[in-house]
Amino acid sequence: MMQSAAGRAGISSHLFAVIAAHGSLSTHYTRLFSQVADGEVALNLESLLVPTAVSLVVTLGIEYAAKPRLEARKERILEAVRTRRELLARLAVIGMAATAAAMEMPAGVSEAVLKKLRAERARQFERLEAEVRQLVDDAGRYLATFTGPARALVADYLFVQLGVLLSGRSRSEQCARVLELTKQMAVVLDGPRWRFWVRLKAWFALSRTLAGLQTIDEPAA
Repeated sequence: MMQSAAGRAGISSHLFAVIAAHGSLSTHYTRLFSQVADGEVALNLESLLVPTAVSLVVTLGIEYAAKPRLEARKERILEAVRTRRELLARLAVIGMAATAAAMEMPAGVSEAVLKKLRAERARQFERLEAEVRQLVDDAGRYLATFTGPARALVADYLFVQLGVLLSGRSRSEQCARVLELTKQMAVVLDGPRWRFWVRLKAWFALSRTLAGLQTIDEPAA
């Protein structure tokens, strides 16, 4: 009998808990329905939808308005970098051709070897002339990647260098002058960026060299 009474008491307490929970749920749903009727839930939804809509508009604006311009600017920067690298590569070719075209004939070699060396030196000088002329012909594409004083300096280098080859200087002096200009120009364009004074020093040295070569002699016959 005592166990039956305890069981009935446990069942009764469980029923009371269920009824209480049911009552709290009823109260919750009653409150929710009253909020819907009063428009409070609609206001909460509106407060969520407005930021979402604004975020969507901003994202679409960036995607269709700002992003194309950013991509175009990025492409221009990359193209400028590629063009300058190409210019540096052509400077290297000019420097090597000028060095080879000015080489001294070694002593104590046979006449056959000297003949070959002279032919190679002549070929390298022709190559040097062709590279310098072609570089001047392509000047517009390279100058477009520079602005202000840098553009003026590169233009002076290109055209003064051609003037040196058109001058009446000896072939060895022409090669020496071209090699000097090219070395200085290479440091200006591709010197160590963490040592800016090295590039600045090369800039002033190149400017002085160009100023000293502004007078072009009569073309060699």
